[in-house]
Amino acid sequence: MDATSFFIGDKLTGDELCRCPHSALSINPTLYGAKLSYNPEKDLVPIAQISMVPNVLVVNPTRIAARTVPDLIAYIKANPDKVTFGSAGVGTTQHLAGELFQQMTGTKMVHVPYKGSSQMVTDLLSGQIDIAFDNVPLLLPHAAAGKLAMLATASPKRAEFDPNLPAVSEFLPGFEAVAWHGFMAPAGTPKAITDKLSVSIREFMQLPETKKKMSELGAVAVAVPPDEFAKYIASETQRWKGVIEKANITMN
Repeated sequence: MDATSFFIGDKLTGDELCRCPHSALSINPTLYGAKLSYNPEKDLVPIAQISMVPNVLVVNPTRIAARTVPDLIAYIKANPDKVTFGSAGVGTTQHLAGELFQQMTGTKMVHVPYKGSSQMVTDLLSGQIDIAFDNVPLLLPHAAAGKLAMLATASPKRAEFDPNLPAVSEFLPGFEAVAWHGFMAPAGTPKAITDKLSVSIREFMQLPETKKKMSELGAVAVAVPPDEFAKYIASETQRWKGVIEKANITMN
């Protein structure tokens, strides 16, 4: 059970907020279906999106010679079902990024799920797996040391941490696989309260010191208002629903 399930299950007074991850709002509803104990659309109302965490596509340089996305695609096509990609677990953004990549390129790889990113990165460094999509903070030090090769960011456009690193979308238009967080309130919370909270949170997220701290943590501070955030959640839900169903991913 994730934290959002506990939040929904509590006897709420209307004064609580949930800092929800992207998975709870846009992936789990499809991944778990009727098994999920909450419905984001019915049980929660958006307050503000506050962050985006870019994923990057990396390869083990001793296992994969490709240093560009087109070269990697060509290599995988020439070696179907031989290239392995790791993830932090079934249904995670890292996993779905790999599935989306395969679906958009017509390639076939072998998915190797782990229980979290730490062991996955360890095996990527040792050559047990070939490539991965994962959050920038975990991978950047290893890339700087030459132990991993970063090919592209999975954010919609080039990331602030390295403007010279291309986005996957430059080669595969529409490709996007980022982690994000936002504040949600229990359904039924008066709009006057949610509007006031949204303004305060968004003002805080736009402070220079907030942006600086978020950047140090490998995230991008954003300040998305409720209506726009609701539309983003809906679009992300539909996008990942298509990927999950096409890849036939289930949680038993």
